Amino acid sequence: MDRRDAPIGTGSNGAKTGSGVGPYVIEEGKQYRMPYRMVRKVTFSNLKKAELLDLPHSARLQYRLMLLGAVIKAAVDFDDAQITIIYNPSNADNSSDKTSQGELVKMLSKEGVHVDPSSARDVDYDYYTELYANSHNPKTIKESPPYGYTADEWSAMRSKWQKKMTETATRKREKFTRWQASYLNSKLGIVQKIAEEHRSEVEKGSTTN
Repeated sequence: MDRRDAPIGTGSNGAKTGSGVGPYVIEEGKQYRMPYRMVRKVTFSNLKKAELLDLPHSARLQYRLMLLGAVIKAAVDFDDAQITIIYNPSNADNSSDKTSQGELVKMLSKEGVHVDPSSARDVDYDYYTELYANSHNPKTIKESPPYGYTADEWSAMRSKWQKKMTETATRKREKFTRWQASYLNSKLGIVQKIAEEHRSEVEKGSTTN
């Protein structure tokens, strides 16, 4: 089932999903409660790479952001000098930890990353359709070209490469099948000899009894 198309239901307390209280969704006739409904997604761009230091430091900063209870998801992009954070806002009507853009700015400042709040892009983010449902049934599956090839080069050669790989796999399977048959035939005499010796021992044992 495509969860992005699941109908929006109502909570047991009668509050509609998205109104803040009782965020419920209905999937295949069953009602499920979501921890969040509408949250926020803030993107800080044009950061100073000197403050992000390097890739390992950016990764540690991303980890520290994820440790915050109100942060649902965080991504620190060193190459693009950008930080994206999905968080539970202060005005959200749920019982989970909450934060604000200002508090996130202060946290980043303590980590040595000074952002300009006026240039931040802070928008509503639908937790169910954009994160939860999309993780089960993504709109698109990102595919990267093999190492050493551009996207255009890979697009032009992809069908030929797949055909070649299929043909190679078929040849390998046929080769193994031929080898298997040859091996079994070469051992057929040994198998027959062992069977005869076993039959002889059985017959001797039955004669003795």
